[in-house]
Amino acid sequence: MTGPDPNPALLLPPPGLPVDPKRRRLLALALAGLAAALLLGLVAPLAEGMAEGEARAERQRELLARFERVAAQAPALRRELDALEAELADPALLLRAPSASQAGALLQAALRRILDAEGVVPDSVQALPPAPHGAPPAATGAFAAPRPAAPRGAA
Repeated sequence: MTGPDPNPALLLPPPGLPVDPKRRRLLALALAGLAAALLLGLVAPLAEGMAEGEARAERQRELLARFERVAAQAPALRRELDALEAELADPALLLRAPSASQAGALLQAALRRILDAEGVVPDSVQALPPAPHGAPPAATGAFAAPRPAAPRGAA
């Protein structure tokens, strides 16, 4: 610096005047309040955001570990599915129909054919209500003991 400050009156009280202790306390309280406001207004939200980010990262690490475990099971599950599909590849075991109701009707017709071939006269055969999604259709029936068929020509 080249010399004394050009306007020292702005920084310090006049040299002959003592600073009032009340004003000193008030100034100290104001500065402490300003520091607390800065701390609460700037630092606290930053720290809270960092804590939230860390918690989110931990949840993502847990999800990633879970997804990796599930993905590791995929080849074994695929082999098991392929084996089941190979078991059920026999078309005689499958009911191919666009809806559960139509599959039930196919099952009912197949059951009637089997009973007719064995000479069993069913009292009734009916499809059950639709099964839950993915379950095969079912049919029920009431069967009487095989009755001899009526002789041909007899009415």
